[in-house]
Amino acid sequence: MMSVLAPAAVLLPLLFPVLALVSDSGRTMRYGLPLLPLPALAVALLAGPGWTLELPYLLNGGAWLLDDLRQVFLLLTACLWTTAGLYAAGYLHGVQGVVGSNPTVPTN
Repeated sequence: MMSVLAPAAVLLPLLFPVLALVSDSGRTMRYGLPLLPLPALAVALLAGPGWTLELPYLLNGGAWLLDDLRQVFLLLTACLWTTAGLYAAGYLHGVQGVVGSNPTVPTN
């Protein structure tokens, strides 16, 4: 299971902006924000110390090592990203139009 979660934790956030190229993807992008860090959260909770991931096709050869300190930081950042994504999805819930538009500015 870790062989699927780890690449998903790295590649999903990198591939998510491609969804912006599809028309009418604002709702999907808005509700997808809280789901993006879930693979990283699973890696932080399920991986043991000393776990490594090598992605030779990404960024001229990427190698990640997860020790105790990095595991704590991965857990904290994944929780922070999930919280920020939930806030953003709730904040933009009633907004019509472009994702990220300001709901307090009146439109004519």
